[in-house]
Amino acid sequence: MSKHSTATQDDKIPAGLTPRRRAVLQALMHTDTHPTAREIRQMVGPHICLATVYHALDYLTQAGLVNEHHLSSGGPARYCVNFTPHFHLVDEASGRMLDVQLKPGIRPEDVFELPEGARISSIKAYLHGQVPPSLSIS
Repeated sequence: MSKHSTATQDDKIPAGLTPRRRAVLQALMHTDTHPTAREIRQMVGPHICLATVYHALDYLTQAGLVNEHHLSSGGPARYCVNFTPHFHLVDEASGRMLDVQLKPGIRPEDVFELPEGARISSIKAYLHGQVPPSLSIS
C-alpha cells in the first residue's frame, strides 16, 4: 500500500465520480510507482479500456485530484496523488520515479538563490541519477 494512502484515504474520494474515474483514482491512491496510463489500466483491470483511463486521468488532473508528470518530450506521462511539496528522483537505468523530500527544517527558499522578494508557491522538479539496487522503487 502507498505511503500516501491511509485507512480513510478512500473516504477522500469526492462523491459523484463515475465508477471508472473512482477506480483510476483508487489505483493511484494505493501506489507510489508514478504509473503511466497503460500501467494504471493494468492495475484497474480488463474491464476498462485504455481510452477511458486517459479520459479519467484528464478529468482527475483538471479537477486537481491527480498530478501529471512529463519526464521527456514524447514519453508517456506519469501520474501520482502526492500533493505534499517534494521532488522526484528518476532512476536513469529504469526510468522509475521516487518521491524525495527536503531534509527536515530545510525550505526550498534555503536551497535556492532567489531574487529579493521572490516566493516559491509550488515545486515540480526532477533529479536524475542512480537509485541503489537495494532500494526498491515500488
